[in-house]
Parts: sequence; C-alpha cells; structure tokens
Amino acid sequence: MAGCYQILLFHCNEKYSTLLLHTDENQIITVNQNFEWPVVRPINPGEVVTVQLLCRMRWGAPRVLGVYRLGLQILVTDGQLCLTDTLVDDRNKAVPNKRLDLEITKRP
Repeated sequence: MAGCYQILLFHCNEKYSTLLLHTDENQIITVNQNFEWPVVRPINPGEVVTVQLLCRMRWGAPRVLGVYRLGLQILVTDGQLCLTDTLVDDRNKAVPNKRLDLEITKRP
C-alpha cells in the first residue's frame, strides 16, 4: 500500500498535505486542506506556486506522480483564482488521470 501527499512550494517555503492512503492508480485523491503563507513583501506577477503530487511506497524515495506550476499574474490583479487543470510529468506532458482543482485567495 502506498501513501500519497502533496507539497506546495511558494517563496521558498514548503507546505505538506496530510498523508493519504492510496491503493489504486486511478483512485480519486482529495486533499481538502488550507495552506497559508505569511507574505512579508508584495507578490510579483512573475512568481510561481508549485504543487507536486508524490507517492511513497513502504521503502525508497517518494515518486513524483505529477507537478503543476501556477504563475500568479492573475492573483496579483484579481485577488482570487479558481482552476481545474491536469498535472504534468518532468517532460511537461499531461499525466493521465491526474487532475488538480485549486482555489487560491490573496488576502490583503
């Protein structure tokens, strides 16, 4: 049995989701968690939030199942962003059955 989790990276700070039991490659994994970053300087339009979905077997290093990188240009101007998109692999190809639903809000 494997455990999956997400890593979110922004401003050189990592946030980890809780460990989710994962038994099937096509299983829907829901991470319904809030992650907050204290921002001490303004967010620049060129900055990126990176989301990685990883799977860890009992032994060995975690395997990256997919990655999503989100540029924050729209968040800087609109203050809120909701999206649904596909995760990609390290060659920037869409990963089948790996989708991301994400809501990001910039608080003043």
